Amino acid sequence: MFWHARAFRHVIPRPGLLAIGGSVDMSTSGLSLHDLAGFASEHQVRDVGVYVSSVRLGGAPIQGVRLAGLFQHVRVHPEAILVNVLSRNGFQATLWTNEILPLAIVAYARDGDVLPRELGGPYRLLVPGLHDEAGDVWDLAVIEASTKPAKHPRNRRGIVPPHSSRPGEVQGGMPRAVPDPLDPRGLVVPEP
Repeated sequence: MFWHARAFRHVIPRPGLLAIGGSVDMSTSGLSLHDLAGFASEHQVRDVGVYVSSVRLGGAPIQGVRLAGLFQHVRVHPEAILVNVLSRNGFQATLWTNEILPLAIVAYARDGDVLPRELGGPYRLLVPGLHDEAGDVWDLAVIEASTKPAKHPRNRRGIVPPHSSRPGEVQGGMPRAVPDPLDPRGLVVPEP
């Protein structure tokens, strides 16, 4: 049996543009406001404040596009179980794809104009209901679909539990109950 490694597409953040790369068929290092506004209406969110209370402001609503639409556009590989995000100020975080994909929104505009910096623009990742510092990433530069966590994530969500190769242990190094050698009707749980 032969395995063909899929290419990992590295992207470089560019000022004023959103880059998407990693385990994808078609990376992009430059999505602009007009590119995001051109996504299908099924992926558009006309008022992000309906889903995220922190962006409910007086005046015009904030528009966004669902992360699922972006991932569909770049054709993310199914083995990409993690999403790494990077902001322009150096903030890095890792999230589980299945956990955030149905909910995550990339906010990009207010009243048809670029999302201002004082509101987290030009791009802002919002994950409704996620109680983690990666649930609201301001000044978003790169979204990366990956099988590995970011190099220096600020959060610990993407840490995979350790697997054990020792007999009698299960994932995470937790001990497994074994038959009691002195009484076959009983079980013994070894100390962790």
